[in-house]
Amino acid sequence: DGLPIVGATVEATPMMSGTHGTATTDANGRYHLFLRAGDYDLTARAFGYTPAFAHRVAVTTGLTTTHHFDLSALPTGRVYGTVVGEDSEPVEATVEALQTPVAGVATGGAYTLDLPAGEYTLQAHVVGYRVVTASVTVTAGQAQRVDFVLPKSMRLLVVDSGAWYYGSQVGYYQEALDANAYAYDEVRIKHPPDDSPVITDLLKYDLVI
Repeated sequence: DGLPIVGATVEATPMMSGTHGTATTDANGRYHLFLRAGDYDLTARAFGYTPAFAHRVAVTTGLTTTHHFDLSALPTGRVYGTVVGEDSEPVEATVEALQTPVAGVATGGAYTLDLPAGEYTLQAHVVGYRVVTASVTVTAGQAQRVDFVLPKSMRLLVVDSGAWYYGSQVGYYQEALDANAYAYDEVRIKHPPDDSPVITDLLKYDLVI
C-alpha cells in the first residue's frame, strides 16, 4: 500500500568477509546499517508481511548504498468479541495476541483484531481484574468470535525503586504476579524524586509493591 512499516527487521549477512548487521525500521520505514565493505544478502521481515530478500548487495567504503524493500501484506482474518466482568458489565481491557505486535482496547467492552492466518494465544488484561487467555485459530477472510469474562481482583501497582541505582529486584515480583494471572501497573523510578509516585498516585491502588 506504499505506507512505511514501523518495526520491521532488516538483516545483513556477509557473503564472504564482512560484518553481520541488524536494524529496525523507524516511524518512516527507514533503516540504517553500518557495515564493512563487501557483498551482503539482505532480508527484511515484519509481522503480517511476506519476507523480502536481496542477493549480493555491494557495500563500498566511503559510499552510501541504498536498497528499498516492498513487503506484501499477508491475508488476514478477524477476531472479535466482548470483554466483561463477572457481573456482565463491560470492561475496557487491552486484548493482545501474544508474541505479536497486535493489540487493541475493548472500547465499551468490544474489541476487534485483524491477524494473519495462524494459531494465536489472546490475552485480556486490565488493572483491577485477573488476566485471562484464550486460544484461537485465525482463517484468512473469516471472522472468529472470542469473548472474555474477567474475575475481579485488587488494583495492583509495582514500583521499581531500584532502577535508579541499578539494583532492581522487580523481576521477581513481576514473575510471581504473571504466573498467578494478576494484572498490574508499573512505575520505574530512575531519577528520584522527579519520577517518584506521589500519594495521589498511590491512593488509586489497593496494593502497592
